[in-house]
Amino acid sequence: MHTNWNMTLFLFFSLAGTCTFFYTCAESALSEGSECRRKLYLLSAACSFAAVGAVAFGLNDPANLISLLAKPETGFSTAVLSQIAVFFVSIFFYFRKSVKIMSYPVFSALFLAAVIFCLFRFYAVTTRHALNSPLSYIYLLSVSFTAAVFFLFSNETKGRVLLAITGVTAVNLLIQILFFVRIALMQYPDRILTAERFFGGDLTALFVLCLLLTAALPALMLSIACMRKEAYLVKTCRAAVVLGVFAVCILINQLPPVSNVIEGRMFFN
Repeated sequence: MHTNWNMTLFLFFSLAGTCTFFYTCAESALSEGSECRRKLYLLSAACSFAAVGAVAFGLNDPANLISLLAKPETGFSTAVLSQIAVFFVSIFFYFRKSVKIMSYPVFSALFLAAVIFCLFRFYAVTTRHALNSPLSYIYLLSVSFTAAVFFLFSNETKGRVLLAITGVTAVNLLIQILFFVRIALMQYPDRILTAERFFGGDLTALFVLCLLLTAALPALMLSIACMRKEAYLVKTCRAAVVLGVFAVCILINQLPPVSNVIEGRMFFN
């Protein structure tokens, strides 16, 4: 089931690898690249490898991963293949130095959007209708972009970059609020994701963590850090976003698969 920890790790490492790739491309464009930053492509590749590994070793037999990839109708094969793509693209970018620097952020942004769509499609196909909405895709995308751009923020950040980070954070806060409002106002309420569970049930803590760590707190910390320019505030912003992304992964993976699916066996039947 999605509640297995290997699925939470799969989603987290998938987002981590994709966001690291986007951040590295953007940072290379802003700072004309460096050997140290190029090595972050290896970190992106390592995260995507860990994501696939979390799936493989979560199976009774890792060799069953091949059977899983052969069933695209589940949506899971596409999600796993997207991480394999992240791995090879990250390795390619690490070794190829002649790629035009200014093409990095454009390509990486489109690539991030495509990978997040593959992850969204998996959850839209295999979970209840609470996540089967374009707003759910936008929600995952906004959280991922916010996590990536926050690592661009430093004591020296100013001008258009600072304005872009502030804008992304504000839009992310709005999208997160809309996402939870949509679930609360669904015409046919979901039995798993309900307003009652968010505001007074067992998902309340996760709901608060997701909203605070990936939207509200970063916006507040960004405002304070812009005024005080303290290094520890920048590090706190980054740590909050990473923890918030992990909380989002836990929240999403609280959803059990659709009926007639027991412990993910739909992938192998």
